[in-house]
Amino acid sequence: MAEQLTESHKEALKDLNQKKAQVNAEVLSLGLLKLSIEKREKNLSIFYEHVSKLEKEIGQKIYKDYGDVTINPDTLEFIRKNPK
Repeated sequence: MAEQLTESHKEALKDLNQKKAQVNAEVLSLGLLKLSIEKREKNLSIFYEHVSKLEKEIGQKIYKDYGDVTINPDTLEFIRKNPK
């Protein structure tokens, strides 16, 4: 025949089970967050590669049209490095 635990032991075990459930929920939440971060990192890497390629293409076009110049990013004016 099974014997009963005292109420204080029952409450302690219930509290323990709730805390373990909280730990499991946090582990799941962190796992999902990690997957989300990994996806964002991948997307950022792809976007960075796109921006780098675009920067190179624009730089080549500007060099072709204006020669070797320095561009002020605030005013978008340029100064020729080797004025003619």
